[in-house]
Amino acid sequence: MILGNFWSSLDNFLQEREIVTNRPKNTPHPKHKGLRYPVDYGYVKDTVGADSDELDLFVGKLTNNKVSGVLLAVDLKKKSCEIKILYNCSEKERDAAQAFFNRIFDKKRVTSCILIDRITITKPFDSPFGEFYSQHKESEFLPEIVPEFLMINKIRKNQRFWTCFWESIDKLVDISRNSENKTPDNDINSILSSQSKNLKGTGIFFGQNKTRRGLICTIDPVEGKGKNIIILNCSDEEICKILKHLTEKKIISLIIL
Repeated sequence: MILGNFWSSLDNFLQEREIVTNRPKNTPHPKHKGLRYPVDYGYVKDTVGADSDELDLFVGKLTNNKVSGVLLAVDLKKKSCEIKILYNCSEKERDAAQAFFNRIFDKKRVTSCILIDRITITKPFDSPFGEFYSQHKESEFLPEIVPEFLMINKIRKNQRFWTCFWESIDKLVDISRNSENKTPDNDINSILSSQSKNLKGTGIFFGQNKTRRGLICTIDPVEGKGKNIIILNCSDEEICKILKHLTEKKIISLIIL
């Protein structure tokens, strides 16, 4: 069993659903007429993304029928953090998809987008995550952990996008704190089942110390719902509790630390 099953679980999720490509390559963007989609673009039928529409995806020209990566896009105007799936996409197509959205975002100056290529982690990167993986390695829905230092090494040529992304995440947190005026939530179950009044499809989990921050991308394979959870001030032990909950609930999950 490979440690970290986000990618294989997402493969299975897509194989069980219909993919619709309604914006073929070179189609003008409906709101930004000067931009054309560099790769076929569409959605996964009978799903719900962070923006309350279907989960979006790019469909490339490869024929391996696998997820190639994901784009994570923060849109401060929509007040959301969305996941966009890259399916059958070559490295060139993945880079083109990211560049396409960041060109849009540069115009709006309120959003940012990062690319996470498909990564297989065969060894937990530190303790106590190693202990967690050893206890749950037989689970089909074991979350994938992507260390930030690994991501920075992979996208060093676009590190500006990574920096802008976390700055946008911080602004989402500020929007939530300033507008809702409520006690921070540290119940992962309530975050998964509820939604912030002011953030579309995005929850925030507040830990009890100042050790880590990160982002968890989740997709419920039964209901077809995608949701992202920002984690703040979390200890490794608190993150392991979140991972255990997601594993037990059989939620497809990717966590970036």
